Amino acid sequence: MISDAQGNLYGTTESGGAGTLGTVYELSSLTHAFSTLATFSGANGDLPESGVILDSAGNLYGTTKQGGDLSLLLGKGSGTVFEVAAGTHALTTLVKFDDQTTGVTPFTSLIFDAAGNLYGTAAQSGPGGRGTVFKVGASIPHTLTVLASFTGANGNGPIAA
Repeated sequence: MISDAQGNLYGTTESGGAGTLGTVYELSSLTHAFSTLATFSGANGDLPESGVILDSAGNLYGTTKQGGDLSLLLGKGSGTVFEVAAGTHALTTLVKFDDQTTGVTPFTSLIFDAAGNLYGTAAQSGPGGRGTVFKVGASIPHTLTVLASFTGANGNGPIAA
């Protein structure tokens, strides 16, 4: 989980919600009221196993282990990086993963740099076959760039950012 300046807590569930594919939630620091901010449908992501990060505007960012392009991985998709907008709670898929080019199963927390780019790891596939380190550009349209690829000799299955 992560907290904002008011002490509200934010996190993800790997299942549940309207589509049973996971949610992003908030727990109020004042009332302890629980709110579902966004739910995953498969096309916008599935299995958000990592937490979320918060930018200075209050937007939340995270990854889903599956979902996105549902034609991949027997219809489950290869994962996404998503944003939940502050205020509206609109869920936007920033990028989708594919098997050979970008890797799959990005179930890692993300980090920001000073320019607003997001960084993380995909645990499987990619050019070296064993996972990737990736960057999602801050500019719209968001671009997914592989910064490094694991081959087995240099590591295998990265699961943390």
